[in-house]
Amino acid sequence: MFENRGPKCALLVYIDDATGKLLHLRFATSANTFDYLHATKAYLQQWGKPIAFYSPDRYG
Repeated sequence: MFENRGPKCALLVYIDDATGKLLHLRFATSANTFDYLHATKAYLQQWGKPIAFYSPDRYG
């Protein structure tokens, strides 16, 4: 919440798992499909198609 200076949000991050380099970051109102698709489109436009995408297990 940025120390009560702004609304709650989610940070969507694309990381190169081989190097640990942060490739794309995007703040969104929540971790929802619509914002993930926008972030993925921006990632693909900048970096091209990766071999694979992995996502964290949110429930494990």
